[in-house]
Amino acid sequence: GDHRDLHSFPTRRSSDLLVSHDITIFPNPTKGNMSVNITNVNSDEVAIIMVYDVSGKKYFETKYSGNTTNIDLSQQPSGNYFMKIEIAGQKSVWEIIKQ
Repeated sequence: GDHRDLHSFPTRRSSDLLVSHDITIFPNPTKGNMSVNITNVNSDEVAIIMVYDVSGKKYFETKYSGNTTNIDLSQQPSGNYFMKIEIAGQKSVWEIIKQ
């Protein structure tokens, strides 16, 4: 059987464009502090992490530095957010649940 650790996989994935990159967002659902890890980001690729709420308001934007990036939503209201990760023009969108 397949006994992968489900906690390392996000809940839903709306885009599979980033096939050469493994993206891990944890914990999700989150109480506020999350870590984002992206594999295979070359030094000449720009990876940008953005977090929006359902109305499209942007709460967070940072460049991925090649290490695990921490995101703090602890001051934001509970609800559903979207994390958009863009690498070299390719976008992947993930649903984040803030408890």
